[in-house]
Amino acid sequence: MLGSFQFLIFDRRVSGLVASLRFARKDGVGRLGNDDLACATGRLRPRKEDSGSSTEDATIARLPVGDGSVRDGTEHASSSGQVDFSWVADEPLEEESDFCDEAITAHAMVETISREDPPNWYCCAPKEEDRICHHFPGKQFTMYEFAFREAGIRLPFNSFQMSVFKWLRLAPSQLHPNALAFMRAFELVCQFLGIGCTRALFFHVFHLQRSGSRGRHSWVSFKQPVRLFKTYEDSVRHFKSRWYVVMPITRAALHSLYYYQREPNGEETLMSKIPLRWQRDHFDLSTAHYRVKYAMLGEEDRLAYKKLVDYVQSFSLAFWANRQGVPYLDEAGELITETRYINTKALLECDTEEEALALLSAMPNARDRVLKLANQVGAPDRVPKKKKKTAARVSETAGDAGVGPSQAAGVIPSSPPRSNQINIPDSSPSPAASPLHKRKRPAGPLTRSSPGSPNGPGSYLLPPCYVERSFFKAEESIVVPAPEAKAILDQDAAARRKDLARDIAAVIRVMETAMVMTDASVSTASLEDALLQVRTEKERLSKDLSDYKEEHQLQEGLSQKLEEVERERDQLKAARASLEEQVVDHQKLIEDNAGLRAQVESLEGKVRPLADETEEERALGSRGELLGHIRTLNQDLVACFKEGFDNAVEQLGLLNPELVTAGSAYNCCVRDGEITCPFEAEEELGERKKKRMKRCSERSLSLFPFL
Repeated sequence: MLGSFQFLIFDRRVSGLVASLRFARKDGVGRLGNDDLACATGRLRPRKEDSGSSTEDATIARLPVGDGSVRDGTEHASSSGQVDFSWVADEPLEEESDFCDEAITAHAMVETISREDPPNWYCCAPKEEDRICHHFPGKQFTMYEFAFREAGIRLPFNSFQMSVFKWLRLAPSQLHPNALAFMRAFELVCQFLGIGCTRALFFHVFHLQRSGSRGRHSWVSFKQPVRLFKTYEDSVRHFKSRWYVVMPITRAALHSLYYYQREPNGEETLMSKIPLRWQRDHFDLSTAHYRVKYAMLGEEDRLAYKKLVDYVQSFSLAFWANRQGVPYLDEAGELITETRYINTKALLECDTEEEALALLSAMPNARDRVLKLANQVGAPDRVPKKKKKTAARVSETAGDAGVGPSQAAGVIPSSPPRSNQINIPDSSPSPAASPLHKRKRPAGPLTRSSPGSPNGPGSYLLPPCYVERSFFKAEESIVVPAPEAKAILDQDAAARRKDLARDIAAVIRVMETAMVMTDASVSTASLEDALLQVRTEKERLSKDLSDYKEEHQLQEGLSQKLEEVERERDQLKAARASLEEQVVDHQKLIEDNAGLRAQVESLEGKVRPLADETEEERALGSRGELLGHIRTLNQDLVACFKEGFDNAVEQLGLLNPELVTAGSAYNCCVRDGEITCPFEAEEELGERKKKRMKRCSERSLSLFPFL
């Protein structure tokens, strides 16, 4: 009893301290719980034509973008007429947003910033003709209110969320809300267990399932081959029409979603890191493409998966109970139990990460009850045998009743969990088909337990006075059952006095024990120890939070460096390909150069000068100059021949005065005993000319053998 009392005080102290650490409210009105923090906005912005210019407009105008400018988010117009949406199912194309009216207040708390800092994101209401799958100009993209209100996602997206969107090639609004809830719950569980929140581990735990028909697609959700997480809700209501448009309005917000890619011509193009618009690239591949089998996991991810499975297997079993909290028993008198999993909804309903981690710490020992109506447990007098068993709801008894896990465990005893362990292999076989736990099914008819019902040899089940605080109501009268009244009246006076004395002594012993156990000194010491433990836990959580923030900042810096290295790697690959092409061209030029060198050497051998060449002959550098020189020599040769002929005639005339020289000429010839002039017959003249030119050429060759 003392232990239960101490735990109750400790639980309340912890709840108060954890509540003081809250940093965000869930009402979405634009303020956070801490005075030092504030959200970007709590209301959708009005259209620009109604409000005029704003600070955000000036901020947007200064942003460097690749397409010229980023327009104000309220002036968008869907481009549904230009983009093919024939692959999209009817539901996304038919649902208009509930926030088309600017007067409607939406949960637009999309980021967590200091109240002194300006917002980084702009939320605006779409038009009536816009749809969630439409493409909006500039850097605008659509988001469901569920992502920020229930799932607790905040902009900018962290590295894990970015890796999931990039791997799936899906815009965030293409994921079903349950998928977003699974992503956020997975992050919190990995943080609590101290394991790496990796994409490979996530897609080993979760597989894809798609909605749509006849080749048309809508939302993509996740399923679990081995169930570890409970679904946020089997059917998330009204999410399809609760969406709006978000866009970055500062340089930091823009760079969280986009990066500049340098083109070969030196220009920079703004590229998105993840898909922000609905696209069908994801559906070109099967769902099996996005799975990560156990054999594909690294050593760290395998150890992390084993730690996650062991954590879920450590959960105590939930028991079946009715609306009043009275548990159901099978015909053997044992509780009807059911396997428990990580409560995704309860995890996301926590206001702070500290509160979520505290919930995960208490989740294995929490005593949950599964609400089962009488017709769901097979009462033959109320429901047909074929009644569907799909109306079960799960609620956390300890959280609803305001008591700690130890108290709940003390009220409803249960047997140890019975489960089938997952055989995690060391090689290729995947444990996806192994069940985590098997629900304990009743062997016979089900009955409700009552005070005095046996739960084993020599044990009795007390009424749930702690679980159900209203078990005894003041306005209700306490009635003694007829069999009990008959048994009392059948006793004689001596037996009644003996039983009454024994019962009074038992009550007095209980009262004395309670007074001693709740002594002020003992309670004070216990409370001081509990308070010291709370302070120590608070300091540890604060230190862990600061360490996590530092690691988160370091991880973001490493992610940015990794992106820069990847861009440099792509640039180096392009440069390498260009150099390889240049090397091939250079090798070809070398081969051509070798052929040309051989031709040059051959030509140089043909025009190699003689040893006795004169300077004038070496000066002849071209064929034209050589031919001109030959013609000059021919003319000089003819002139020399004429002069020699005339000189011979004069000498013969001088030596022989009677010699007749009339009719002779240097260009005449003797034919048939007559002197014939070459001009008398053209044909003869041509023949003579050819012979003369031939003789001149032969003489030139004799004079210039190098020709």
